[in-house]
Amino acid sequence: MIPVEKNKEYVACIDSVSSDGNGVAHIDGFAVFVPQTVDGDKIKMLVVKVQKNFAYGKVLEITEPSDKRCEPMCQHYKRCGGCQIRHIKYDAQLDIKRDIVENAMQRIGKFENFKVDGIVGMDVPERYRNKMVFPVGNVHGKNVCGFYAMRSHDIIPLDDCSLGDEINREINDAVIDYMNENNVSAYDEKSHKGIVRRVFTRKSFSANEIMVVVSVNAKSLPKREKLISKFNLEEFCYILYILPCRHFRSDRSVSYCDHGDNFLGCRDF
Repeated sequence: MIPVEKNKEYVACIDSVSSDGNGVAHIDGFAVFVPQTVDGDKIKMLVVKVQKNFAYGKVLEITEPSDKRCEPMCQHYKRCGGCQIRHIKYDAQLDIKRDIVENAMQRIGKFENFKVDGIVGMDVPERYRNKMVFPVGNVHGKNVCGFYAMRSHDIIPLDDCSLGDEINREINDAVIDYMNENNVSAYDEKSHKGIVRRVFTRKSFSANEIMVVVSVNAKSLPKREKLISKFNLEEFCYILYILPCRHFRSDRSVSYCDHGDNFLGCRDF
């Protein structure tokens, strides 16, 4: 018999963190995964989903916080689904990641007594990601870039993420300005209408080059030269890819154009 019920409140202690970043509590031995918690937290939670072997809960109150808990540096963290463990101190994050590797090697890989000596962390765990993906949408009548909210495709508007390079803010602002100025619509997942779906960025820290991929619900991006003109070509070299949705890629046509010494090219797929 399952010892928890949906939409009921329980008091529990988080005893571990799962590989996807959720805290794990046990009610009479039954696992309940609770986002944005860490082992040592004592909480009051609401069970929101029950399955055969486990359940999901939502924190209502942290009655006694763990000494591993910290205040997230990101103001969007509690709503954004992009990160899972920024409420945990960085040293504790490294311990959790080590445990995940050890458990996977022992449980899945069947390596007995497998141990990781330690993880070499960063001095400043910010601005280290060279690749980011930003969905584009229309929120309350405005074109926005951002990240999906946790367990949904609702976009949380933000033009930057502190884990990625600061150039992402300029790129996202350029894309949104281009859309607004040229009446280029954002894709709507419910109606399947609109053009711009996502912005992918990848920066080479050694070569000072930036790849920008714009995913579109069309054969190409209208007036793409207007977007190119908004990039800061004096500081970085850019490669722009226009990536149509799957049903627009039948002819696989490819075009290439140059726009100055610091624009490496634009390509349609």
